[in-house]
Amino acid sequence: MVIPSYDLCPEVSLTQTVESAKQALAWIARKASDMSANAGQISISGHSAGAHLCSMLLAHDWRLDQLPASLIKAAVFSSGVFDPSVALYISVNEEIRLNPAVAQMNNSMLMPVRHHAASWVTVGGAEPWRWIELSLQYSQHLRRQGIDAALEVIPGFNHFSILDSLDDPESSLSRCLMKAACFAAANAESSNLVGA
Repeated sequence: MVIPSYDLCPEVSLTQTVESAKQALAWIARKASDMSANAGQISISGHSAGAHLCSMLLAHDWRLDQLPASLIKAAVFSSGVFDPSVALYISVNEEIRLNPAVAQMNNSMLMPVRHHAASWVTVGGAEPWRWIELSLQYSQHLRRQGIDAALEVIPGFNHFSILDSLDDPESSLSRCLMKAACFAAANAESSNLVGA
């Protein structure tokens, strides 16, 4: 397991944050064997803005980085903000200073998905309806592109407490993460990235 960090808005723009996530995954893929891991077994997951970053990773053409087109085997998205423009109208935008042009450029629901990764989209049932709707819309976006994404609204959890469910290995979110890791391992390709 690798947990990369990234700079946050407003110190950098959302576009720069997305670019740092791409750079992190490319580094992980290239250094996997140094960490006794297999670059052919990559699954990704993220919560909230992290889920958005994961959706942007699915929309990226990894061949541009001399990596396999099918780099990502599985993905779990939890309470994702897949359309950043929703942040334009809430108080958090005072901190992140997002503008409409940058939000549009980083709206993963407007981009083709370049990986047919097994996908699980989760959201807390106690979240505001707009956040639940974003997860529903993103799962539909994946389905329109041929990905049979699982969608799970997990009752009783809000945007923050859904992460607390990871304390229980039998929770819905924990099970989704395990399924993603197992799927990636079962569908691994050679970790040889030369000439990918």
